[in-house]
Amino acid sequence: MAHELAHIILEHDLSEVRELAGMPFRTCKPDEEEEATALGGTLLLPRDLLISAARRGASIDAIAENYSVTVEMARFRYNTTGVAKQVATGRSR
Repeated sequence: MAHELAHIILEHDLSEVRELAGMPFRTCKPDEEEEATALGGTLLLPRDLLISAARRGASIDAIAENYSVTVEMARFRYNTTGVAKQVATGRSR
């Protein structure tokens, strides 16, 4: 739902028609799909939340379970936000 909400927030236009399993549906351009995925992930797992979880030692699986997202989304956000590197660097100081 966060992904679809992101389309609305970003004011994407459903301009393309694609077929999936024989059913036509309207969709956005590929770059807009990527934008919606990125914003949807940000809405579900803000960076500050991830930093807090990482500092508590939460695993990717625990983050996914605690915040009701897929393991793939938790891993994606954890890695693309730089949280893993930031928290690891902070621990080594």
